Amino acid sequence: MTSDEAAVIDQPLHQEPSHDEVPAPVGYPKPPWFVRVGERTHPLMLPVLVGVLLLLPYFFLDATGSIFSEPGMSPRRRFGTILMFTLFPGYALAVQYYGWRVARQTLEAFASKIPRDAQIHARRATQRPGWWALPVIVLGTLLGLYDFSGLSWLTNLQSVTAFDLWFRVLAILTWAFVFWLLAWRLHCAFEFKRLGAQLELDVYQLDGLSGFVRVPLFNLLVVVGALALMPLQSLDFELRWFNFRAGLMVSIPSVLALVLPPIWGLHTNMRDVIKARVAQLQAAINVCDRNDFGQLALLTEHRETVRGFNSWPLDVGLVGKVLFYVIIPPLAWVAAALVEQLVDKAVG
Repeated sequence: MTSDEAAVIDQPLHQEPSHDEVPAPVGYPKPPWFVRVGERTHPLMLPVLVGVLLLLPYFFLDATGSIFSEPGMSPRRRFGTILMFTLFPGYALAVQYYGWRVARQTLEAFASKIPRDAQIHARRATQRPGWWALPVIVLGTLLGLYDFSGLSWLTNLQSVTAFDLWFRVLAILTWAFVFWLLAWRLHCAFEFKRLGAQLELDVYQLDGLSGFVRVPLFNLLVVVGALALMPLQSLDFELRWFNFRAGLMVSIPSVLALVLPPIWGLHTNMRDVIKARVAQLQAAINVCDRNDFGQLALLTEHRETVRGFNSWPLDVGLVGKVLFYVIIPPLAWVAAALVEQLVDKAVG
């Protein structure tokens, strides 16, 4: 083997930084307010407190008889819907706290692989998105006003009861928390996508990257947990499409936006690293003595081994199965609700 061949084979995929080029520690921003509250007290104290405060008006209206002025809604259905609305803000606060911690721990675990020019994405991943207020205020208000009965109730305000007003305020608040949660998680997911695309990787140490996908997998669990609250609206054992339509229209696209970008960013990085090493080995083959059969066989086998490296940070088949089983329950609810509506129309 000539010196030129050895130089090509031994060439590192990423040059090790010199002592002066070692990445400085990432200057993480100050934790957000809900993290500071959770660390000073207990992570679940604030969510529980919010849930209790939101549920108190229900018992007050129940005691004064205002709730029973609302026609067309069974007590089970009414209580289940209110329970879902009062539980979700606390759920959002809890998962925001744990989501922030998962992101921070992941960044600290991969700090040695974050180059200087990518540290801005590491800082932004745990920061409040600058655009969060727009979807929270606009979309939260619109969906809160529209959910269940559309906007027709606004034309008949003189017949609106105290329960109606509180119900609408609670719906607006719940949807505001939905988009507050999504704004943070989407911001974090896309910063992790940019970060994953710039990590300094060793082509022979790609197996240790599965920890980077803790953030998208946590995001998947966030959506699953939110979907698990939706059946509370059917405590009367009746499935109604309008109870699920808004939640499904938001949650299903959210799964794709929250889970796929971070995985894809790291995948493209791994794929490029593998391609670069294959190109290096091919260059070594090109300059290798054609009569040196042993060296040619060694380089060719090495090239094919590297080419066969997995360019995904986790088992894609496993992720596909998880997504499949996550989507099945909502689709089953939708199908059951649609069939029930068709039967009612056919009988009626």
